[in-house]
Amino acid sequence: MKKLVAVFLVLIICATPVLASDFVPVRSTLEELGWEVNWHDGRERMVYFTTPAGEGLHIFVDEHNSIIENDRVYVHPALMMMIINVGTERPFVEPQENIHGKLTRVTYGENVAYIFGTMNGAEPHWFPLHPTVEESKRRADIFAFEFDLEEIEDIFAYARMMAYIEYMSILPDGLTLADILADDVYSNFVTNMESWSFWVTYDSVNMLTPIAILLGLDHAAFLTLGIELYYMVDNYILNFAMINDKPTMGLNTMYSEIDLLFNVPLEIQAYALKDFLSFENHLDNIRESNPTEMYAAQDLEGLRAVEKSICEGTSANPFTMMFNYNLRDSRRRIFADRIADFLLETDEPSTMFAAVRIQHIIDCGCGKNLLYLLEEMGFEIEPLWQDA
Repeated sequence: MKKLVAVFLVLIICATPVLASDFVPVRSTLEELGWEVNWHDGRERMVYFTTPAGEGLHIFVDEHNSIIENDRVYVHPALMMMIINVGTERPFVEPQENIHGKLTRVTYGENVAYIFGTMNGAEPHWFPLHPTVEESKRRADIFAFEFDLEEIEDIFAYARMMAYIEYMSILPDGLTLADILADDVYSNFVTNMESWSFWVTYDSVNMLTPIAILLGLDHAAFLTLGIELYYMVDNYILNFAMINDKPTMGLNTMYSEIDLLFNVPLEIQAYALKDFLSFENHLDNIRESNPTEMYAAQDLEGLRAVEKSICEGTSANPFTMMFNYNLRDSRRRIFADRIADFLLETDEPSTMFAAVRIQHIIDCGCGKNLLYLLEEMGFEIEPLWQDA
């Protein structure tokens, strides 16, 4: 059971295990460029460098963007490009003219918050980001993410979080899916389980909540379609902050994120698998709504259309209505309040760079996006992406 529940945490934090062969070796790659790799601390996951110009740098490598194998460090190609760009006056790779993430500047007096739209999953050629985005990062005094990414790096905090997700994923008081789902939905689900050779047996999931089942289905679909979730745009930004010794913060706590994800009454979760027809149909839905390619092209109209269709499709199902409200509207208000606190309460002139999913800042006509909420609070909103 614990191994199964772990799959759902993987989905939540967008970290899929990879092989060292998918990464690039740090030492040999940098030494070929004239760098010196001084040493690394496997326990603290820190690697220390000296650039050709004699500048000392260090970088934090987490388990989602690196592998330490046989005392050698391998990192994701996108992270390698970022390291080289930070430590080299002339960029190793020319900045993208594409990935602007609908960058927006929010101001209050002399305090500034840059709001940048990110995406789950990433491709190495996305980095570096648009020059305006990279310049905004360099101006930042603090970096903010939807939740504090450093929370999951502490092994004890990680173990506690895993235990909490396991607790939230299991039905209470000995209930099973047969007690929760309508008869026809339950029968269809069990029938489909038999055809998923890569998946698990019904007996191993019949005590899980419908929400946990849905997360598992999504994760299986991503793997089947070859959608890589192990490296996020957020990781790229986080490592920039780490290299430059900049503090980071979460706009929400990880536990609050988990609560928003799982806290749907069982009588509402009963409708979670109502629209599930088959795994093949689920694959088609994921394939059609996958916004990664749209993000790569910064196709904001396409992203708006996807979000609008998801939003409009929730009204017929009480589960999707409440689930999407929790993950969209509730979180946006939490994020807005946290950014507002920074802008209003920071005494010295300070700049924040906040990375949130681009779905939270595009206007699809369904609910109030993060920028609209901040504007309602009286902050000055200046879109920068139009200049990109």
